Amino acid sequence: MQPSPGKIYPIIKAMNSLHSIIRIAFALAALSLCSITEIQAQTEEELLESTAEIQNFVTRYRGLDFLQPVSKRIQTKQQTEQFLKQRISEEFSKEEINRAERLLKRLDLLPADYNYYTSMLELMTEQLAGMYDHKGKFLAIADWLPLEMQKPVLAHELTHALQDQHYGLDNYLSPDVTNDDNALALSSLVEGDASLVMFAYSMLPMGEKVTDIPDYVAFMEQQSALMEAALPLYSSAPRYIKQNLMFSYSYGTEFVKNFLLVHSWDDLKILYKNPPQTTEQIMHPEKFFNGPDLPQDAQFLAEQHYGSHETNENEVTSNILGEFTTYLLLREHLDEVTARKGAEGWDGDLVTLTEKSGENSLEILRMTFCWDSEAEAIEFREAYEQYLLNRYATQAPPDKDRGEALMQVMTDNRITISSEGSTVFISASFPQLTLTAQVR
Repeated sequence: MQPSPGKIYPIIKAMNSLHSIIRIAFALAALSLCSITEIQAQTEEELLESTAEIQNFVTRYRGLDFLQPVSKRIQTKQQTEQFLKQRISEEFSKEEINRAERLLKRLDLLPADYNYYTSMLELMTEQLAGMYDHKGKFLAIADWLPLEMQKPVLAHELTHALQDQHYGLDNYLSPDVTNDDNALALSSLVEGDASLVMFAYSMLPMGEKVTDIPDYVAFMEQQSALMEAALPLYSSAPRYIKQNLMFSYSYGTEFVKNFLLVHSWDDLKILYKNPPQTTEQIMHPEKFFNGPDLPQDAQFLAEQHYGSHETNENEVTSNILGEFTTYLLLREHLDEVTARKGAEGWDGDLVTLTEKSGENSLEILRMTFCWDSEAEAIEFREAYEQYLLNRYATQAPPDKDRGEALMQVMTDNRITISSEGSTVFISASFPQLTLTAQVR
């Protein structure tokens, strides 16, 4: 039985679907690979002419013909901004966004005073560019950006139009996907494909190949200073927001590149037919290419361990984190190496947030993490226990040893941890509070 959880990060998935901010960052990275001698203003005719040339490049490079003409619109920044806001309001209710915000804050992935909805809209409109809308089936071309900066973006967006005509992007970018780890993995295939075509377009004058870059994840990290200087709101966003927005583009590009090292572009249709299912498979391509490493059914294990909810307890939302978001969870209070090692060996999870009514109303967070082996489960548990000590450092008695300090922290914060073989169960109870930053 597969879980049918709610959405943890609906706005982020909408942004991955519309890629309204990262396209500028990636364009800057792509432009860093080529030489631009002069940036000039452009006419509408020049924009359309360049778009046609880039479309021909995408067709040749990708080895796929467009099955029908791509509708093109030249839009102002204001028109594009209004479109993005309208799309969000159409696809996600305020209640969905509020539930997502509550869970992310209980996981300590967002600050308590962070306004999820408003902040994400501001991020979306910080740096706008053209985009392909797979719902309306049209390419929006920006009339306010220099043509040379737009060219890599247009190569990326036209690849999306090509993908849509051949594979149907609703199958990969739909914000209705209820497993967020799976949603991030699917978008990584789509964005990795389009990003490599964009890089190929930028690198063409130098005669280099996209497979010449040894590691796109490392490459994008090297470009982070350039991106954050161009995107101040993005730069100041919480780690969870930034890393989730970037994952499909950096890890996704590296994943598709690894496939192309031994396969042709034409063979990519194999991936679209049987796409990667988890961020673990994206981060560790061998866990996909050497026979998919599929996760355990954490919902079944959670139901066995926790049993049914009490009669006065209602579910707020639930979802699957995956290896990448598990790493981000640990990284909030652990160093990079420990967080990475703690999340490796992931084999499934389920997180659930419920609210319990009554005289002493509570919110209860239950997390079930499955691991490849008992040793991996022990490593994760040790990492998570250190995470708790760091997160609640002010509550840990300085005169007690680690075990006593951990017990004090867990008691004070109503946290329980138990292990059963290769599965770790964690629960925490919180006094119910009003999140003033929620959507109104």
